Amino acid sequence: MGPRQTAMTMMLGSAYIELDFNGGSLDVWDDPEWTRPDYVFCLGKEPLKSNPDGLWGHALIEIMKRGSKLIMVDPRVNWLATRADQVLQIIPGTDGALCLAILNVLINEDLIDHEFVDKWCYGFDELAERVQEYTPEFAAETCGITADEIRVCARKLGFDGEHHWSLLMGVAVDQNPNGCQVTQCLIAMAAITGNLDVPGGTVVGVQMQFEMTGATDFMSDELKNKCIGWDTYPIVKVLLNTTHPDITLEALETGRPYELKMAWLDSTNLLSPTCSAQPKRWHDALMKMEFTVAKEMFMTPTVMALADVVLPLATWAEHDGIVMTNQGCQMGIAGAINKGLQVGECKSDLEMLIHFGNAFYEKAYGEEYPFKTVEEYLTDDVGKMDTTWEELSEKVVATNDIGGYRKHERGLIRADGQPGFQTTPGRVELWSTGYQSLGDDPLPYYFPPKLGAEARPDLAKEYPFMCTTGARYFASFHSEHRQIPSLRQLTPEPYLEIHPEAAEKLGIKTGDEVTIENPWGSAHEIAKVTPVVRKDVVAAAHGWWYPEEDGEEPNLYGVWKSNVNSLIPHRVLGKMGFGAPYKQVPVKVYRTPNEERVLG
Repeated sequence: MGPRQTAMTMMLGSAYIELDFNGGSLDVWDDPEWTRPDYVFCLGKEPLKSNPDGLWGHALIEIMKRGSKLIMVDPRVNWLATRADQVLQIIPGTDGALCLAILNVLINEDLIDHEFVDKWCYGFDELAERVQEYTPEFAAETCGITADEIRVCARKLGFDGEHHWSLLMGVAVDQNPNGCQVTQCLIAMAAITGNLDVPGGTVVGVQMQFEMTGATDFMSDELKNKCIGWDTYPIVKVLLNTTHPDITLEALETGRPYELKMAWLDSTNLLSPTCSAQPKRWHDALMKMEFTVAKEMFMTPTVMALADVVLPLATWAEHDGIVMTNQGCQMGIAGAINKGLQVGECKSDLEMLIHFGNAFYEKAYGEEYPFKTVEEYLTDDVGKMDTTWEELSEKVVATNDIGGYRKHERGLIRADGQPGFQTTPGRVELWSTGYQSLGDDPLPYYFPPKLGAEARPDLAKEYPFMCTTGARYFASFHSEHRQIPSLRQLTPEPYLEIHPEAAEKLGIKTGDEVTIENPWGSAHEIAKVTPVVRKDVVAAAHGWWYPEEDGEEPNLYGVWKSNVNSLIPHRVLGKMGFGAPYKQVPVKVYRTPNEERVLG
């Protein structure tokens, strides 16, 4: 979520923004204060399968039943797209060009909310000048759609004083080196059409330390200066309170700027293609650790390869906890997780963290750790709401009211309680002072996919397809659930989606094992010939391993067979250090020779 949250923080100074599905009202869609969006603009998100960030996918279906129309931007025609009012099936990685062209039409055809722009936006004139170079004709050629499609879309989203539209954006925005600028555009589209924090628009989250920078307050300057990657990508330091992953891998491999001795694997199957580009490099680098601890529910390839000690992690049924929509920064439902049973000696994340916090915190910082028990933490956490942990545990669900609509008018976003947004000028920063201070362009801009045909015609000759990865399946969540027979039956193999015309030229049929290859790696999947993808695009399944196979080295449950993240290059990023191109790498595809087949 780094690119999205960066733009939200820089432009609005608020926490996460989201579709208005009125999740914070017990009356939900019958609430008289709520208005359904006339349109929902969905880019890079498939909420029915992912149910992301507290947005339950069924909520989108419910508001569509009530008349909301969907505009879907996706290289794949998924189930939702078949129910959409308009589908923009663009080339992967060209989202920035599309959104800048939509802004061009909105501004040049005067489809904007002048009152909101004049009162609450900063840098509109500069934005208007910037988008002149991004015409619908330019974007059409870049994105692989028509200029008319772009104009029609923009006019549906334009301000007319009566209708509203709401924004949905997902992880595909983050998995794009141009992703920070895409989010800039999307927020600008909502702002200049008067669709920020109004009924039926896009809800703006309350101001809070979403980015967790407060967690570094106790660190000395000497310790902060050791954080890997902060000098190269300062935005990581400002917002995300972590080291930069690509530079951390380089440190693991080289021992510079210093050697790392211990690894803590926190509920992650790092080696299955979920969250690491070049996973074999991560495997080899982490094998050097003197001591590695993992928290996990199952024996995964990552645990088998790397862990010296495995701490058995409790399932959701075995611990108390709280879940909140967008971590409590959005209106929605807060739910209690009530412990129902105990199997063996497993512990929850909270129990483990509180245990280690009490063991080490006072020795390190000279003061007591703030929580002695899980109940103390949950009592503190639920304190953001008008209830207690005991009450929430008893009634299971409660609404999370973050202050209704138009919070910027009532001083509910700024820390000082004044009207406006938590930004330097107090308005939505269409021209970002934050981006400028970090050495980036303060206005949104587009650059083509770094490994695409326009930027790398040399690669395109041998690797003609643009490969996108990460599409969700109902039976799994990333690498989870592969070992559950009933779910595995639903998706028994990793599938590569390829268009019928492309498949025919290559002599590929549904059910064939195919090899996906580029200069950085290869992976084996089963072909699924389908018109849901563009002729120049293939969509590869991710998160695959084979629990039925030998788990010891070097096989590791077959983790290297279908590891699509082997195709993702190291450190191909945007200027701020975000956007590994999981959804836009060049590949070639061919039917795997019989003697090389590893699946089935």
